Amino acid sequence: MRYATIIAITSICFMAACGKGGDAGGGSGEGGGTGEGGGAAASSAAEMTPEKAKSISESLELGEGWTKGMKNASSDGFMVTFAGPENANKVKQNVMITAMRCFPATCKELKADVWKQNEANLKMKLSKELAESPGLTFDISETTVDGKPAIAVYTLGYMEKDTADGGKSRVSAHSYDLFWHNGKTMVTVSATPGYSGAQSLDEVKTKMTKEELEKNAKDAMGKVVKAVEG
Repeated sequence: MRYATIIAITSICFMAACGKGGDAGGGSGEGGGTGEGGGAAASSAAEMTPEKAKSISESLELGEGWTKGMKNASSDGFMVTFAGPENANKVKQNVMITAMRCFPATCKELKADVWKQNEANLKMKLSKELAESPGLTFDISETTVDGKPAIAVYTLGYMEKDTADGGKSRVSAHSYDLFWHNGKTMVTVSATPGYSGAQSLDEVKTKMTKEELEKNAKDAMGKVVKAVEG
């Protein structure tokens, strides 16, 4: 998947999670800044500033084998993409990280039942056919990263149909997304495989496994959270 596509997908997912006003979704809600993992107790050092956003986006590295791609810093956040080494199945690894300052109506409690109420919006990153397919796996759960609470969204899906020229049209999705905030800054990490040539759900699932995606996402989240809170 190209970086531009990953960026668009994650941006949609992030903004949908934040929601607006009284939405019941993942990243927003009444009493913003008081969700688990931060709120009033968060240190002033955790606030996102233009200087901090620029510093993190320029200095953040994921380690050996990972190459930084696109990066962009704004007045209240940043976006960075990374391309990783191939796995045992010769499939490249991709990670995208975004961060944004929490606002009064953002950063809901990091509880699965709260985020599940916004499942329809979180699925906006998928095509309509894939989002509505009965075989889609779309799991929203609570997890931890370095002992800190976070929300994980695991997506796995595959569809194919015949085309007019006798060929096949295929669409798939495989990602592990993490959402974390401390009441002042929201961070999202999306781990996805690069192009794998998968031609079945089983191939999508096994060419890069959920465990690999989860590790990539959590490793990246751990590094960026330390940078945000440092």
